[in-house]
Amino acid sequence: MSRGLDSSEGKWFTVLQGRGATAAAINADGRIAVSGCSDGSVWAWDVDAQRRLCALAGPSKVHAVALSADGSLALAACDDGGVRAWDLRGERCLHVLEGHTGSVRSVALSADGLTGCSGGSDRTVHVWDLASGQCLHVLGGHERDVEFVGMSADAGRVVSAMRTDWVHRGSILRVWDVATASCERAIALPDASSLAISADGCVAVTGADWDARYSPWTPGRVSVWELATGRRVHQRDTIGEIVAGAADASRAVSVCMPDGKFLLHEWHPDETMTLYAHEITAGVSAEVNLHADIESVVISADGRVVVLVFNSPRDWPAAKCFTGAVAMWRLARSTESNL
Repeated sequence: MSRGLDSSEGKWFTVLQGRGATAAAINADGRIAVSGCSDGSVWAWDVDAQRRLCALAGPSKVHAVALSADGSLALAACDDGGVRAWDLRGERCLHVLEGHTGSVRSVALSADGLTGCSGGSDRTVHVWDLASGQCLHVLGGHERDVEFVGMSADAGRVVSAMRTDWVHRGSILRVWDVATASCERAIALPDASSLAISADGCVAVTGADWDARYSPWTPGRVSVWELATGRRVHQRDTIGEIVAGAADASRAVSVCMPDGKFLLHEWHPDETMTLYAHEITAGVSAEVNLHADIESVVISADGRVVVLVFNSPRDWPAAKCFTGAVAMWRLARSTESNL
């Protein structure tokens, strides 16, 4: 573990080395985080104490993880087609949820951890009763792999998205009513590489990461969508490696690695947006390679904790950076930026 502290800003940085982390999630108050790994394991972390709580072994690569609001239950989307529900306090697997016929790409949880959903390469969304381990609904209609899913706090609404164009990042977002297992609306998105839904199920935030290999003329973008109408109510462009929405979908973070900054976006009921800038490099240990590829980024609901998963860049030897490492920042509120 590498750690640095900037006491004047009141924020810290830590890198926790796992076994090839591929995805991360954080609970509502930002105190517990989980990471899924390429070897199938799921690791739980105490964010404040900056230590590992447990490591739970699984048989298949984890593509995505979700965490209940209280940090006691984790879902893992696995390459073998299973969804594994983990009791983090008891350090045991509660259920292996079976039904997908291909790799599971994304998972989400209700606030109480009693209901979950998953999307996969079989182009379906499954809704799960996590108390019994039974599948409640299979939602079809996507024409390609379901890359992202989200669930409202009360489990009444699910959103799912597939990519229609890998070069220009087009996507289709579907909004589902869980009680009737029906699609309420399909929204064409010009770009989406991440997805989050608000607790009340009324708003979704999408992020589009900038990648010069595919679209050098297209910036990263944070967009906020009104699900009842399909209207985009906010949009902001940003040059960054990846963007992600917070659990309450009222804020998002974009990571601008070449500039060494987090850009924290917050939007308001009057449809205005505030942008705050945070330096990433304050207190960062010199051996950490901040230009490594970013596999995953999540932000806590209060916008104060950011968790990144780093992967090896193609042009750096593995010894130069933390491959599959989990990095965490607690952000101090900064002044509004003109960026």
